[in-house]
Amino acid sequence: MVSSDVKSLFTSIPADLALTIANERLQKDQDLAERTNMSISNIMRLLEFVLKHNYFQHDAIHYKRIFGCAMGSPISPVIADLVMEEIEETAIATAPHPPEWWFRYVDDSHTCLKDVSANCFCASLLRT
Repeated sequence: MVSSDVKSLFTSIPADLALTIANERLQKDQDLAERTNMSISNIMRLLEFVLKHNYFQHDAIHYKRIFGCAMGSPISPVIADLVMEEIEETAIATAPHPPEWWFRYVDDSHTCLKDVSANCFCASLLRT
């Protein structure tokens, strides 16, 4: 069994990867038009703005976050979950020896792998 934790989940999510995954999910969502009248391109433009324009202040100095999702942003947990799910699904689907089970809560996961395939599987998670 393997238990793992993503270090600094929100701030580790690349904005471009998040945008790609969000766009793919929106394109596949057959019921989107029932929930909103916004076009996918408008949703993506807004999401890109939110993900790429993160500013914060420390000691009266203003900074712009250049990588990752902002801590405290309402969109960060949703985006992090989408990215984590995509990485997991890809790793599990392409694993030569998939895990017997895979459970995740936010950034903590627990899985059952054979000893011989644990290192290979964990490495595949890092590559995706």
